[in-house]
Amino acid sequence: TGIVSALIDSGMEIESAAAKAAKVNRIAGSFAKPSPATQVYDIIRQIPRALDEVFRNEERG
Repeated sequence: TGIVSALIDSGMEIESAAAKAAKVNRIAGSFAKPSPATQVYDIIRQIPRALDEVFRNEERG
């Protein structure tokens, strides 16, 4: 909810913010290379990288 809230607060439409936040969460999880021992913090640390990935891909088309 934090990512979607931040995107909405930045002026993004609710539907777009929700879709982007879902992508960011999915990509952050993937970047963390999860295992049964993965801690939430391991995923949280990947959020900036995931945000960059999502918005960089958007700029490319």
